Amino acid sequence: MYSYEVDADSEVTYVAHEWQVTPQARQSRFEAERARLSDRYGPGYACSATWRVWRGPDSVRVALKMQPIFATDVNPPPSDSVPWRLERLMRWGPLVDLYWCHEASGHLGA
Repeated sequence: MYSYEVDADSEVTYVAHEWQVTPQARQSRFEAERARLSDRYGPGYACSATWRVWRGPDSVRVALKMQPIFATDVNPPPSDSVPWRLERLMRWGPLVDLYWCHEASGHLGA
């Protein structure tokens, strides 16, 4: 699923892409997307094993996150038995995910 935000001048300022992956494919899909983004924006910062952020030279900020999709927060099943959501967020300007990532916030001027 794609979503985007447009400013008053009809400029796209935010793009989100999220897709569902199987538990078995989650790590390989995350690593493939991480490698693709690293080729373009450099190594980035690891906020956790399933969350990475970048800042491009043109003030584009990027976050890549992965999390299990649970139907409930009460007694969730093991994370290797449910599908996972892989999310790529890109914003021209401030990106909330950078504020929350301690490893990156100071370095990236979040």
